[in-house]
Amino acid sequence: MGGGAKRRHENPSSVLGDPPLNTTVNVDAADYFVSTISRPIAERGYYVFPAHMVKRLLDDEGLSDAGLVHQADASRFAPLFGCDTVMFVEISRWDSQYIVITTSTNVEFHYTLKSCDTGATLWTDTQAMSYSPQASNSGNPLVDLIAQAVVAVTCP
Repeated sequence: MGGGAKRRHENPSSVLGDPPLNTTVNVDAADYFVSTISRPIAERGYYVFPAHMVKRLLDDEGLSDAGLVHQADASRFAPLFGCDTVMFVEISRWDSQYIVITTSTNVEFHYTLKSCDTGATLWTDTQAMSYSPQASNSGNPLVDLIAQAVVAVTCP
């Protein structure tokens, strides 16, 4: 696990996954990420709120843009969702390199888990990974890469 603050005394049982803040030029990066983040976190025993429901409620609250969501105080989400924590994710790198007959895609994610009770940062981490579709036997290597990045992050 990477660096950052950890506060396990809060013992959260639910994680609200906000729409990721995509600071890359890849317009599909956030959609790919949202479609894969729930499962690895749920497999670690946390309740994860359904992504489409979260997006809809945030839209209704005037937080339709990921930038607005990331600027909001974490304690604002508890009354809306009844969640213990909120995970803010920034996608800071998503680029592909094409060399002769191979392609390599590099991604980097910054995670911040905040308490919805106090607004305090409970934990932070950064994951950077690469994949090459030619080296994968999976049906969807991009989904596998994102899932690996999420699993590599140890939630409190």
